[in-house]
Amino acid sequence: MEAIPKIYKPVVVPLDNYNQKLYYYIFISWGERAMTTKMKVLIIDAEPGVRDMLRMVLLLNDIEALCAGDGQNVAALLEETCFDAIISDYSLPGMNGAEVIRKVRTLYPQMLAIGISTGVNKTYFIESGADAVLVKPFSPDDLLALLLPRMR
Repeated sequence: MEAIPKIYKPVVVPLDNYNQKLYYYIFISWGERAMTTKMKVLIIDAEPGVRDMLRMVLLLNDIEALCAGDGQNVAALLEETCFDAIISDYSLPGMNGAEVIRKVRTLYPQMLAIGISTGVNKTYFIESGADAVLVKPFSPDDLLALLLPRMR
């Protein structure tokens, strides 16, 4: 018996080649994939290079990422899109990262909140309710270690 490849989209099976097991496998696999959703993360950092790097790391690990340059419009972004996690740098124009996380905590207490800091502002993040604080420079693996358990 040949191994059936996993297919994640519906296919048309010709009648002369119809195999009930194959048809069932394709249907179930596609249905399971269609019901799963990617994790969505909001990245807030004033530096475009850092935002792009974080976004690329997340995209390469099948995590959707939306980026913002400041914390001013966080409430509007959170109303528009349902995020699973937020990653915020401390140094932001207008409102610092700890204030952003405090605001997120009041609106969505179950959301994973990760602060990014140079180390000096780490306590501000913890006081604001951040689940974790990454101290710059950090490895992408450190970030993924915080996010990937939430994907299961």
